Amino acid sequence: MAWHNSKVAVCISNIHPPACVLMRRRMKGLADRTELNCPLALAEYNTSMGVIDDFDRLLSFLSVKLHCMKWWHAIFYFLTNLALVNALHLWRAAHPDSADSMDGRA
Repeated sequence: MAWHNSKVAVCISNIHPPACVLMRRRMKGLADRTELNCPLALAEYNTSMGVIDDFDRLLSFLSVKLHCMKWWHAIFYFLTNLALVNALHLWRAAHPDSADSMDGRA
């Protein structure tokens, strides 16, 4: 599937059907948003692309920061960091009314 927004974006997906959905986008020179047909895979990517930014933000203060010489140590520490962030997400989902100490941090 290919879609042209500001550049051509090409996507291959075995999860999404090759259907298009309407997306509202801002265009240069226009005050209002216009509706464009966008492939479903790219529309879902655009809605969830902030998850990686959230992961990087959480790693900035939850990370097990160890430098290592062996490649498999780096993978082990990354997976440990991933488990910490996932545990925090699960805890927040299980306790939505509880205030944790990391909400005030940016």
